[in-house]
Amino acid sequence: MSRLAACAVLLVACGGASTPTREPPPIASQTPTASATASAPPPPAHVAPEGFQTETGTDYTLDVPKGWTVVERSADVLTLRSPEAADTVGMMLQVRRVAFSGSLDEFTAGIRKGVEMKGGKLVSQSTLTVEGKPLPLETFRVAAPGPTIRGVIRAVTTKQHVLAVACHAAVSNWNDKARAACDPIFASIRTDPAPGAKPPRGSRFLQGADFHVTVPASWTDEPATAPNVVGLAKSTNDEHTMIVATVSEIAPSQPITAKTRDADLAMYVEAVKKTDGIKASVKHTGPNLVDIDFERALEGPSTTMMSASYAGAGAGFVVVCSAPSANMLRHIDVCQTPFESMRVRH
Repeated sequence: MSRLAACAVLLVACGGASTPTREPPPIASQTPTASATASAPPPPAHVAPEGFQTETGTDYTLDVPKGWTVVERSADVLTLRSPEAADTVGMMLQVRRVAFSGSLDEFTAGIRKGVEMKGGKLVSQSTLTVEGKPLPLETFRVAAPGPTIRGVIRAVTTKQHVLAVACHAAVSNWNDKARAACDPIFASIRTDPAPGAKPPRGSRFLQGADFHVTVPASWTDEPATAPNVVGLAKSTNDEHTMIVATVSEIAPSQPITAKTRDADLAMYVEAVKKTDGIKASVKHTGPNLVDIDFERALEGPSTTMMSASYAGAGAGFVVVCSAPSANMLRHIDVCQTPFESMRVRH
């Protein structure tokens, strides 16, 4: 799903939730006196923050980043995209107006249902205060399909952690040759190694505070993919032929002892089996050792979408700010200003 398509999913599931419009009771007319009218100061003109400009749409105004390209503009939709050469590359902002006469909660629920039907996962909910009113703010993640991998995990315990060393390859490349390349890595696991230990010739260590694991010196490092990952190395850059070694440390809730280590390993095995997209089974056990065969469908690049909902005159409005997930962490401020500046006609 493209980033633009990820935004467009917000079209669905709103119309069905509408309820009949209820007219408010009449308000008694109160005409101000001439002196009161003359002395009342005009409301201050809105000034967009530095780097933003005010955009006017059908029944709304909001501040958008300067220099962004308008991808779509109509009576009900405004979509803007960040410059390709900027650090904000891949970010998009969309405002959508939907005819709607139900409550704001109903409108937000419809938006959420539409995103989830298209594969988005709700990751957080909060409220945004605009003009003194709390408005729903929801964050979703949409991930593209990634490759399927197959391999083995060897789990042991150190004095502090469950240490898990995964060796795997693309499912199409997992064979006896790939499995044989994992055996020396597993055999090299050392917990609480002697100070100053050196790797064998032609090898190097992936290491932590109380362990080391040997991998070929020619393998290249990769950034950690999860908080528990403390080392990751791959044999080549070719996704179809590479073999990957991933070292993770998991801290149990209680200190590990000789009496509890088997239970800690069993808990780790159950956690692996419950991981999204994984098929896993215990292949081998030994003293302080468990081998797990696994196959897992990985996620590809993900997009993070922040969605804020607003109620207007006979319409609901949704403002969506989306970006590649890593980029969103750096530029959450780009989304915050449009959300806070959104004003709709009531």
